[in-house]
Amino acid sequence: MTPALDEALQTIMAHLDRWLEPPPEPGVTMSHEAVLESLQWLSAANYGAAVHLTRLRNAGVELKREDGKDLDRWIVEQVRMASLAGSARTEYNERNGLVGGG
Repeated sequence: MTPALDEALQTIMAHLDRWLEPPPEPGVTMSHEAVLESLQWLSAANYGAAVHLTRLRNAGVELKREDGKDLDRWIVEQVRMASLAGSARTEYNERNGLVGGG
């Protein structure tokens, strides 16, 4: 793994660890910054998953899911989810008057 990718994965894991211990209480409100950060991480995580799935596919690894979808379809889904998170972040910014501020 390249040093930059390894560092990025460590950063993501540290962020996830921060969010998981202790788990957030249901109904606790989040700051605008926390919402935007979560949506940004969702987008990055899904794009990252697409990159790794592409690498597996290119290496000749054949993975089938329970629903029978192959890696190509799985990659498309990850990119779609990343795009949805990015769009949600933009919409949240606009709805809360944070355009250019988040």
